[in-house]
Amino acid sequence: MEYMDLPIDLLLIIYSFVGNNFIVNKNIHNALIEYRNFFFNSPVRIYYRLAQWKYVGEPNRTIINRLTNKLRPSLKVHHKTYVDVSNVPIGFVKDNGNIIPSSEIEEKVVPHMQIIERRERVYVYSKISTWNIYQCWTKTIKKAKNYSNLWISRKNLNRLIIPYNINGKITKR
Repeated sequence: MEYMDLPIDLLLIIYSFVGNNFIVNKNIHNALIEYRNFFFNSPVRIYYRLAQWKYVGEPNRTIINRLTNKLRPSLKVHHKTYVDVSNVPIGFVKDNGNIIPSSEIEEKVVPHMQIIERRERVYVYSKISTWNIYQCWTKTIKKAKNYSNLWISRKNLNRLIIPYNINGKITKR
């Protein structure tokens, strides 16, 4: 028995783990298009809050080495807002509704012409603000999980996000 003889729903589950490395035949491709069309007509609503990081003090320094310098950025958390997503990988959806966002969704919601804050950055230009998603969640958990199985992100997830519940309490990782 070949894997192509398996039911389409089972093949879609395999696709959700393997992604584009999975060999797709015409039946699987048509099923993917059909399931994705549902989300084009009914997008997933993602709620988020942005964090703005800014270095204050020492105006003479423009480039800061974060490993050797004791300066820490100040943080400003912006109001809750939302985005309707229908064609972008959103990341990992937890059982409580929290989302660990993908790089693609972060690039979509962070203001244009700004730098996204990353842990890997050692040198920081102190004269501009950097941004990242502070909190990200959804109220339609099952729909968001189904969505994330159809659009799979191959980029790293952002682990700087604060693990909050939908009700605003901090959870354990």
